[in-house]
Amino acid sequence: MSAAPLSAGGGDLRRVAERLGVPLPRRVRILRELAADLDALTARFQAEGCEPGEARRRAAELVLPGEASLAALNRVHEPRYRRLTRRVPPDRLRLVERSALALATLGVVVAGWTALAGTDLLAHPSPFLLPVAGVGLAALAAVLAKAFDVWIRQDHAAPRRGLTGVLVLSVAPVPLAFLGLAVDILLMAAALEADPSRTAELTLRWLQADSVLLAVGLLLTLTGCLGWFVVSRWAFYVEGQVREVLRSAQPDPTRRS
Repeated sequence: MSAAPLSAGGGDLRRVAERLGVPLPRRVRILRELAADLDALTARFQAEGCEPGEARRRAAELVLPGEASLAALNRVHEPRYRRLTRRVPPDRLRLVERSALALATLGVVVAGWTALAGTDLLAHPSPFLLPVAGVGLAALAAVLAKAFDVWIRQDHAAPRRGLTGVLVLSVAPVPLAFLGLAVDILLMAAALEADPSRTAELTLRWLQADSVLLAVGLLLTLTGCLGWFVVSRWAFYVEGQVREVLRSAQPDPTRRS
């Protein structure tokens, strides 16, 4: 495949895999074809009287692609998205991707809260609705407090300080809601055992209460995580810019005065 193959030691195929930058399914198919060809050619050389090591080396020289062939494979199998965004600077591309993710999450959050607003949340509330809402509101308060610090007060001494706690609070409503779901199932089972004649009524009430509970937990978590994501990305971006400035300000030891 190439006049300049990679070295022909036992780790040749692994080194080809490391240099092959195509998507994983295609990479696996290419590597399997190379491995089959390599084994078949090695067996043929051994049948002709070559020592196993020499047979493997000669087979690798003929079968395994060199750097030019690998580069050509990477170009041919490059994903369309990567081709379309090749000319966009990596920093700007990451910013666009993360902004798109934040906007998509915002759309889901707005749609969810809008749909939830049309329901009677407190018709048959779960006992866990209040704790879930309390933790979620605490997370939103922590997000707003951090945003106030970095954008209003502009306290940039440690922009990432407190973000781990914000993330923990933001994620907490979901496991708490599932815990409430498990407890409500046990309570409903006990109520049904005590009065089986109310099966339809209690089941409907449980479905309404716990669907609202899970929806509120998920939406609070999405809302809090969205706020955490925006603030944390800004903090990482600013710190990266500071590191870049400091790196460029360091004297080059190879440069003569």
